[in-house]
Amino acid sequence: MTLSKKLILPVVLGYGLLACALYFVWAPQQLDQSRTHYLAQQQLVLQSLHTLINDAVLQEDIAEIDLRLNQAWQSYETNWHYLVVEQQTGQPLYTAGTPADETTPFSTTIRERFLRKGYPIAALRADVDWSTLVSANYQSTMHVEMLLLFVFMIVVVASLAITEIYVRLPMMRLEQAIEHPKEESPGIASSSSGNDETSQVASEVTKTRKDSSTPQ
Repeated sequence: MTLSKKLILPVVLGYGLLACALYFVWAPQQLDQSRTHYLAQQQLVLQSLHTLINDAVLQEDIAEIDLRLNQAWQSYETNWHYLVVEQQTGQPLYTAGTPADETTPFSTTIRERFLRKGYPIAALRADVDWSTLVSANYQSTMHVEMLLLFVFMIVVVASLAITEIYVRLPMMRLEQAIEHPKEESPGIASSSSGNDETSQVASEVTKTRKDSSTPQ
């Protein structure tokens, strides 16, 4: 493995670790937070519907229930798989859509109960679809990944340029000086002017060449 590749390797490993953290830590956390917030909003919607049809459910006014919930279903049909009001006995007073089951992806059931003198008599249930959150989370993750990739490419190009200027070219001068000790190598003097390892080696090579050229 060349020196340039060895110097780039930590950058590549760092990008790989960031990408893993992005997909396996950050993205799931963001999705969970979005889902929690979204379901809380849908619960508030269901609570408002509960208040709206509470009297109709207590009186079993089917026409009023249908009127109110049909309007709600038209507004939230894209967000809900299923909307139902069912009595405690299991008899439905209103249904719309198709109920979700365990095989339905990205679906959560929320409920509000109707009480008469403290006892439950019916329940309002909605099966909420949050698949749009998954798509939005994926798009957000991709945007962050593209930004990381852009930064990674800049770092790689900068690292290669620095390696070429401060490592590879001085090492090539040293190699030429060692192979041709009697030839003038003005690049060696400039390479030996610093304090890094390459400059120290260049200084030693220059010293060795001077010693070898000095008559005994």
